[in-house]
Amino acid sequence: MAVLAALLVGGGWWVVRGPMVDKPTSGSSDLVVDEPVLLDSSVTTAASSPSHAGPLALSGARAASVAGPPVVVERCGDEQRPEYGSVKRGPFDVTVVTKPAGLAYTAAQARIDAALRASADPFDRAVADLVNVGDMRTPEGALDAVVQDALATSDPRIYSLAFIACVDSDARTGFPTDGPPPPPSCAKLSVRRWTQLEPDNGVPWLAAIQEAHGNSDPSELADALAHLVAASRFEGRLHAAAGAVLQQASASAQDAAAVGDLASRAIALDPVGSTLRGLCNSKSGADEARLAQCAAIATTMFEHTDSQMAASAPALP
Repeated sequence: MAVLAALLVGGGWWVVRGPMVDKPTSGSSDLVVDEPVLLDSSVTTAASSPSHAGPLALSGARAASVAGPPVVVERCGDEQRPEYGSVKRGPFDVTVVTKPAGLAYTAAQARIDAALRASADPFDRAVADLVNVGDMRTPEGALDAVVQDALATSDPRIYSLAFIACVDSDARTGFPTDGPPPPPSCAKLSVRRWTQLEPDNGVPWLAAIQEAHGNSDPSELADALAHLVAASRFEGRLHAAAGAVLQQASASAQDAAAVGDLASRAIALDPVGSTLRGLCNSKSGADEARLAQCAAIATTMFEHTDSQMAASAPALP
């Protein structure tokens, strides 16, 4: 899952589309079109009606007759994509559909939704609630469903998914605009519970640092720093939801746009923010003991993280 999701971000299009393009064998006369092409309808018409064709069209027609059967050009379902706009409703920008998705697009996403919901892995089912295929729930209702998933389990993957989604506007509203605040159920999630579910993971303790700093509580801050020093990993699972989507993708090139859009919706979550860098700065008054803690945290963060951002951050002091 992590490999698929990382490929989506780093070289993402080929995760979805690359395996769908057949490589020509030696001596084959088949033409493989590597990029989607929209054929000019005037050329097609001219080729079928020589009396109205220009030189370029006639030349193309002759070339086609020599090359053999016409080439089928895959568009990877791009033309099936919905189109969006936004309108003001009170203080919020609300997403509106200006062109509905095509039938093939909606069918591809419905198949992924069904597979996620039928999965034996409860994380997959929570991802299905998050991505909200077909907008069956309102954005707030979808997030509330993820929160209920988290409250009913001790699975840290689901708890972190819900916790991060509650502080991420994209997860609350869906692509492409921001919207209203999170549902009230988000208040039932707590940093303390998250740290209890995976005390050796530094990511929830980063959230604890943020909370302690906001509360101006030095004892909470010291406790969170101590746990960060003891953490054995920094696992944010930023790409895990997108990976769950990609694992259910079909091999059809025509599904590529639908799969890519759904994975992009799953990967929109922002990582946990933290004031750790400010606390680990000698200019902010950090003493030698704290700077030593910060150096230990930075080393673990660099060596044991699933986040490229975290791995590039640890020049903390």
